[in-house]
Amino acid sequence: MRYFITLLMLFLALPSWADSLRVDHAHIPAAPPTAPVLTAYMTLENTGENDVSVIAFDSPHFKRIEMHESRMEDGVARMRAVKSIDIAAGAQIALEAGGLHLMMFEPSAPLSMGDSVELNMTFANGRQQSTTATVKARQTQHHHNHSHHH
Repeated sequence: MRYFITLLMLFLALPSWADSLRVDHAHIPAAPPTAPVLTAYMTLENTGENDVSVIAFDSPHFKRIEMHESRMEDGVARMRAVKSIDIAAGAQIALEAGGLHLMMFEPSAPLSMGDSVELNMTFANGRQQSTTATVKARQTQHHHNHSHHH
């Protein structure tokens, strides 16, 4: 019995990475119904005591989702896929136009304003966490054209 109690106490003391990552303002800018690629933006806040690394996103609504980063290099805006999004303990990272963001390919059905889409995150430790992103009006000041992809 003592062994069981010790194991239970150790389990309860383990940090829960999924519970320590707060997702705010998850949204998908509205796009034409035939758009083959959509973007998603959000804020990820690590409220835990350990660093967190998100290594993948997926959704039942999209064939695949890639994590991308846009940046200026030699005066030219460039975009590249990233293998992970690392959030230090106590830090937050914004996924936004012109920076880190999600590229979501081949939606299974057109999305309309107000629709909700389930997004699943996979962490480096194998844990997963789900969130919901809502389709919202595209803000012109944040317009980020991905028409050159697929």
